[in-house]
Amino acid sequence: TIENEGIDRTAVHEFISAHKHKLVSFEETENGAIFSFTGTDENSLAADVNSFFIAEEYKLESGTILSGDYGKGSHTLRLIAGVLVKRFKFYVNIYSEQDKTILEFSKAMSGFSGGVLRVSELSKEFERLKNSLKSI
Repeated sequence: TIENEGIDRTAVHEFISAHKHKLVSFEETENGAIFSFTGTDENSLAADVNSFFIAEEYKLESGTILSGDYGKGSHTLRLIAGVLVKRFKFYVNIYSEQDKTILEFSKAMSGFSGGVLRVSELSKEFERLKNSLKSI
């Protein structure tokens, strides 16, 4: 975890806030959310999004920081123990469009393998992260 690696979660969030990107629009979609920022570029936003997820104890499981999946919890244990194991996985895609930098954020799993409880937890975690990403 982050504490074991000597990383202070609060300090990371403060650092990111100091380098805040200007959110100019936010849109809920059927699959997630789309954030549009100005005053930044793909690489800068991707680095801050990556730092944000690391501070939240997520790791990049596939892809790159520009387009990849961030997960928390063991996929293998989730398959074995199902409802007993918390597992979250989200997809991030960052790209430039005209004068804006776009962040697409969505669930990369349904949560159904853990039953109703885990579907609810996944939705709550998605909402929490989505709201935090608004102020990245």
